Amino acid sequence: GGGAEGGGAGTGVAVGALVLRGSRCVLVRSLAKPAAWKGVRIPTALLRPGELAAAAAVRAASEACDIDGATEVAPLPLPPVALHGPSSGLAAGQVAMVHLLTATRGPPPGPLEDADGTDEDDYYDWFTWQRAEAALARSGELGSLATLRSAAASLAAAAA
Repeated sequence: GGGAEGGGAGTGVAVGALVLRGSRCVLVRSLAKPAAWKGVRIPTALLRPGELAAAAAVRAASEACDIDGATEVAPLPLPPVALHGPSSGLAAGQVAMVHLLTATRGPPPGPLEDADGTDEDDYYDWFTWQRAEAALARSGELGSLATLRSAAASLAAAAA
């Protein structure tokens, strides 16, 4: 995979992926030199002609995280949440529907806090919700921050 810098022709319709594992979510960074964007963000991709939105979300996670999304993530049975540009590579006024995905593998052995570090040499990191909010705010990703909060409200409503 090419990581988060990948792109391609599509329909012009953007789809996003918020990968979850317990109380943590994935945010991605650019490893290009110079970086394609500052800080971290929610992965997005353009929908390809004939592609289902949920499949595009899995592809967005696959490409941005450089993983095999078909085996490492699965869509959750929840409606997507809106991500408004300019944020996560979207133009001003563009909207991506961000699908909630779950990691199919559990966390590494040991205390969860041990996996909370940041690795600037990897395409993604796992963030607690609080750390994700702070990282998105530092990155200027206000649309992504609002989307993260909407996702939290959706998850809380589904669990009630």
